[in-house]
Amino acid sequence: MYHQRTMQLTKENYLTRLGVALPSPFHLSTMQLTATFATFAALVATAAAASVPEPLAAQQSCNAGGVYCGTSLLNKGNYHDHIVQTLTAAGQSTDEAHVDNSLFDCLSGGEIRFISFCANGCGGTTTTNADFCL
Repeated sequence: MYHQRTMQLTKENYLTRLGVALPSPFHLSTMQLTATFATFAALVATAAAASVPEPLAAQQSCNAGGVYCGTSLLNKGNYHDHIVQTLTAAGQSTDEAHVDNSLFDCLSGGEIRFISFCANGCGGTTTTNADFCL
C-alpha cells in the first residue's frame, strides 16, 4: 500500500528555496503557501508543455489520398524528419534533391508513403491539384 507523506514547509523555508529574500517579520499562512505553490507548479507545467513540439497529426498535414512532392509537404508543416525517415525506409537517398523532389502518397493521420523520385523535379506544387513528376 502506498502512503504519501506530506511535508509542511515553513514560509521561510519555502520562499528561501525559491530565492526570495524575506523581510522580517514575514507572515504567510499555510493556505497562502499552498495556493502560491499550486500556481507556481501550474506555470512550470504550462511552460514545459509549450516547449514540446506538436505531433505531426496536430499540425497542418496532407490530405489522405493526396499525392505530394516533398516541397509541398515541407510547405505544409514540419515534414522534413518524416520525409527523411520515409526515404530511408524505402532505400532512397536523403539528400536535399530527394527530400524536395520525391513523390509521396498521403495516408491517414498525415502519414506518407514513398512513390518515386522525380529526377527532373516536381510539378503542381503551387496548385491544389495532385503534384506530379516533370
